[in-house]
Amino acid sequence: MSDVKYLKADGTEVPRVSKIVGAYSPDGGEGLRRAAARIAAEESLRMVRDGSALHSGDSEVITIAANAHREQWDEKADTGTLTHSLIAQALGDDDPMARPVDDLPTALSGPGNTAQALGHFAGWAKWADVHRPKPLHLELPLVSERYGFGGTPDFIGHVELDGKRLLVVADWKTGSRLREEYDIKTAAYAVLVHEKLGLSADACLIVQCRNNTWAQRVMSKEHMRIGWVSFSSLLMLHHNRAELHRIRRGSGRTKKGGA
Repeated sequence: MSDVKYLKADGTEVPRVSKIVGAYSPDGGEGLRRAAARIAAEESLRMVRDGSALHSGDSEVITIAANAHREQWDEKADTGTLTHSLIAQALGDDDPMARPVDDLPTALSGPGNTAQALGHFAGWAKWADVHRPKPLHLELPLVSERYGFGGTPDFIGHVELDGKRLLVVADWKTGSRLREEYDIKTAAYAVLVHEKLGLSADACLIVQCRNNTWAQRVMSKEHMRIGWVSFSSLLMLHHNRAELHRIRRGSGRTKKGGA
């Protein structure tokens, strides 16, 4: 949902949850950045060792390494996007696993992405067999008029937890671990849901579906409260930083003294 613009009623664009958390959280996007940077570095070293870049100049080495970086980032992002698409279809009473692979939404995918997404989806399906999710809303963009931010929760609805049927806000993840930043983001989604839909979640869920397996973190009311406090601090910092930039632009260029 990165192409969605979040607009208040007066047309003012507001930042998305992932941008606010990612800009300030030490965990924000680091998994992808580390993986892509490692591949870029390894590609550069390989070219130097085998001599393929000795006469092409540093700029070409950097360009080729950057392309490897970008392709790895895009492949991981596309796999996650395709997995989310499969989950949304399944929750919409359309079982993707019952259709030929060639008929799946592969427009985003590169080599191997479809197989990886199917493996992640299979892990989610196992989770769904246990927790029996029933959606009220799927990937619904929401904007907070009160706090000035927007976001799109993956799932708003009911699931079975500990023998009870609970209203939850859930986020699907396909990464290798459940990062702490996910708690902050999902707590922010719960506040959005309460403000815009009048629904008070009993819990938040971060569900990791990966390689035919699943894991989840259940956020209690207190856990959600702490997550929201953390997010609101980041949001205040974001708004204050934007205001400082506005003031600096209005006051003209920075003056520098000479010796």
